[in-house]
Amino acid sequence: MLESFIVKPNLPVGRVSLAAVPAGERKIIRALEGHHIAALALECCYALPAPVQGHTDMMLNHLGGSRVLISPHNQENVDRLMGRGFSVKFISESLTDNYPGDALLDSLIINHSCFFHEKATAQEIKDYCELNNILLYPVKQGYIKCSVCIVDEASFITSDSGIAAAGTRAGFNVLEISTGHIMLPGYEYGFIGGCSGLLAPDLLAFTGDITKHPDYISIRDFAGRRQVKLVSLTSDPLKDIGSIIPLMEIPLGESTQTVRSEKTIENVVDEESVI
Repeated sequence: MLESFIVKPNLPVGRVSLAAVPAGERKIIRALEGHHIAALALECCYALPAPVQGHTDMMLNHLGGSRVLISPHNQENVDRLMGRGFSVKFISESLTDNYPGDALLDSLIINHSCFFHEKATAQEIKDYCELNNILLYPVKQGYIKCSVCIVDEASFITSDSGIAAAGTRAGFNVLEISTGHIMLPGYEYGFIGGCSGLLAPDLLAFTGDITKHPDYISIRDFAGRRQVKLVSLTSDPLKDIGSIIPLMEIPLGESTQTVRSEKTIENVVDEESVI
């Protein structure tokens, strides 16, 4: 199996073979394994607020290829990334349990654009974008990756009107949906980006039953116009877990084999459905 790093962050061109998710999300890990995707299961970062200590998009930012920015709070996560061949660099600031210090890694790089918050985004992300001719678009929302569901390199879904407006100005196709309807224990609601991730260029996964979202038809049609199908990894309500972050892939058409995630888990299986 010819496995390679995903070159453009969040945008696989083949079938995803490795994705970062929280170690505690056993159902999601088992569902991904059912799609022949290994989970790089990240342990909690206890510097973050308790409800989001396992959220992947608050603990790392994939810059593309083997390059990953991460906070140095959890050596086990660093070891797991390096064990898969990633080049890991630390941000200079420490994550904190309050805003904006909890959102340092939660910016969004998509295609040749980066949506970021002036005060909440780690300087290393801004520096990387400037050095690599990635256009920077400031927004008022600090939890950006959480807030954006990527459909393809030119299209995304969000409930944040400020991000939607910035995306439209930057030339993206944007579907703005209603706020809420996504679980995030400890908070009033979660975000659409935090409960989703691409498993292939034409397959967008959700942590729970996307058909139960009040804007499902709009989401389905928006993705469908871009030849992207939706898959519900579980029959549970949608839950913000801090995103399913694709990291490695195999070419489309390459034969699959049994995968094993980075952390041994109990055998929890749930029904899945492709929509």
